[in-house]
Amino acid sequence: MPRFGGNSNYFRDFAARTGDRMMLKMEHYLDIYPRLVGHLRGKDISFLEIGVYKGGSIPLWKGYFGAEAKLTFLDIDPECLTLALPGTVVEIGDQSDPDFLSRMADRRGPFDLIVDDGGHHMDQQITSFNALWPRLTDGGLYIVED
Repeated sequence: MPRFGGNSNYFRDFAARTGDRMMLKMEHYLDIYPRLVGHLRGKDISFLEIGVYKGGSIPLWKGYFGAEAKLTFLDIDPECLTLALPGTVVEIGDQSDPDFLSRMADRRGPFDLIVDDGGHHMDQQITSFNALWPRLTDGGLYIVED
C-alpha cells in the first residue's frame, strides 16, 4: 500500500494532528484513500465531497490535493457556508434534489473525484449517483463512504 513521506500516511497523520474541526471517517478509509486517489495528488483536479458536517474534511482534502485543485463541498446545512477555506467552495443544497445537483455540477464540474459522505440514506445516494455520474470525467472516481 503506497504511503507518502516515508512511513507516513497523510490521511492517518492528518487525523492525528488536527483538532480544530471535527471529521468522521471510517478508520479503514484512512488506509484506502492513498491507494485510490494518490494519482490525483498535486494535480489540477475538480473535486466534490457531499457532506460537510463540522468541516474537518475541508482542510484534509485541501492539504492533500494542493492549491491547483478545484474543491467543492456540498451540504444541506447553511451553517456550513462558514466552514469554507480560501480556495474552496461550499454549496448549500439537498443531495436528494437532482435539479439542484445538476445546477451545481454545471457551475463546478465536471468532476475528477466525487466522494459521497452525505446523508447516508440509500435513496439519497442513488439520486446523487444518478445525477452526478454523467458529470464525472472519463476515468474519474466516484466513492460512496457507506
